[in-house]
Amino acid sequence: MRKKRKNNNILKFLTIIIILIILGMLYVRTLKSPVDKNDTSKIEVQIDEGTNSIKIAKILKSHNLIKNDKYFLYYAKTNNLSNLKSGVYEFSKSQSLEEILKSLNTGGRPIGEKVTIKEGYSIKQIAELLEEKGLVNKEFFIELTENKANFSDKFTFLQDESIQSLEGFMYPETYFIPKGTSETEIISMFLSQTQKIFDENSVLSNINDINPNIQNLNNLITLASIVEKESADNSERDIIAGIFINRLTNSIPLQSCVTVEYVLGIHKQRLSYEDTQVQSPYNTYINAGLPPTPICTPTISSINAVKNYKRTDYLFFVAKQDGSHVFSRTYDEHLKATKDIYGEY
Repeated sequence: MRKKRKNNNILKFLTIIIILIILGMLYVRTLKSPVDKNDTSKIEVQIDEGTNSIKIAKILKSHNLIKNDKYFLYYAKTNNLSNLKSGVYEFSKSQSLEEILKSLNTGGRPIGEKVTIKEGYSIKQIAELLEEKGLVNKEFFIELTENKANFSDKFTFLQDESIQSLEGFMYPETYFIPKGTSETEIISMFLSQTQKIFDENSVLSNINDINPNIQNLNNLITLASIVEKESADNSERDIIAGIFINRLTNSIPLQSCVTVEYVLGIHKQRLSYEDTQVQSPYNTYINAGLPPTPICTPTISSINAVKNYKRTDYLFFVAKQDGSHVFSRTYDEHLKATKDIYGEY
């Protein structure tokens, strides 16, 4: 009888242990599961540089993204997911603990104000954008860019003697700029991206072999900037670059509308005769050759279009309503194409 009672006690004890194990497993499973699998709304979380894992766990718990901060730390350590990185993240309550940890180990977007420099922006436009976001004093920013000596010791491409200012060298990209970053640091950030693009694409190599009218980095980027503004169609850029080089070779003014718009500071659907006569070294209607500097920062597509320009006998082009172009060999052909598109010229 005693033995039977003892066996019953052992059985009860084992049953309790098994139940506790099952409950523990269910609890752990619950801790790993999403806080609310149906709530996919995004919650932005910023993890600053140097924030330790304990603080990160508390931040996530305060946003109700995890169920238990201590288990978060345990799971991270035991699953080799403890290399948590700084950055800005977008999480949701529908994410599991593992999904959140994997994101934190991959890294978020950089911390700072999001600034997108669009293709074809000039320094003036960049300065205005940055001032609107409260990041710079526009006048001081522009003043810094007018003297490349402020930055030439850091960036090899600026050591080219042909370069006069930083116009044309603020590469179009999306940047994240922390509040309090100085104008000098912001410009260096842009120039670093330009240096990276130039290095990756060997922009500085064989410039002398492009064409006798190109010969240096300033001329390359200047013509590329004009091509950038003249055409948004990558497939036409090498043709347009070739047309401008043909005109340079034949001592014909470029007569590029975008150079006049750079002087005027506005975009116009059609230039008037008075517009084309505005006095400026950048006006390629009244001045032969290239402008003194680029008129915007070109993309690598436009730079490559100049380096690998298409050999044709075209001398003219006119934009159609859809943004593509009609190319012509003679002025009469050009006038006809213009009339066909716009009516009387």
